[in-house]
Amino acid sequence: MEKAADNTISLYNLAKDHKNENGIICSCETLGLINQKIGRDSVAVELFSEGMNLLKKKKNEYRYLTQFICNVIESELRLDRLASARHHLIFLKDHIDKIKNGYFGTDPLFPYLRCFVLLKSYDVILNVKAKNEKGARQSMDQVTPLINGLTDDYAKAYFLYSKAIYYMYVKHYDKALLEINKEIEMEQSFAPMKLRAEILYKMGNLKESVFQYQELLR
Repeated sequence: MEKAADNTISLYNLAKDHKNENGIICSCETLGLINQKIGRDSVAVELFSEGMNLLKKKKNEYRYLTQFICNVIESELRLDRLASARHHLIFLKDHIDKIKNGYFGTDPLFPYLRCFVLLKSYDVILNVKAKNEKGARQSMDQVTPLINGLTDDYAKAYFLYSKAIYYMYVKHYDKALLEINKEIEMEQSFAPMKLRAEILYKMGNLKESVFQYQELLR
């Protein structure tokens, strides 16, 4: 990660020097994802926001913009920046509706199901953090019957992550642990591993919780 970050910072600075917007956008995405992976979400938000603001001016890059909005929301949720996450969630929904309505041209291959699953997964987490159990459950229930038809592993994994957060909130720790274990099997990264440690701690399994935190520190 450190080597990847160093190389990308060099590219980012080079793109800045040459005022190359595409280079800046790509570097912002890579650096943002690196910082997101290691739990530095405040830095990730700044980088994603810079790239997102440049992409807003490029109408033909609406797919790329969709990904940036998702990245920003994910980091904002982990930082508990709920007002900003809610704002970007509304922006994401409006953006997807524009794509569906042909604002950017016809795009029958756009991954609507993937975007819907992510949108509702973000809403689950946002409602949990806002202590709206009913709203979280409704969003979760909207996705559950569709998940088998989803081929995107990242969206599936993120939905499992959101379910684990919901079940931990309602104190169904066994279910929460089951969902986060399935998520970690698909994607090992900082946020789900940290959540697994928190769930284990809540369950009173201190030894396993400590082991998980030690893994995060390596």
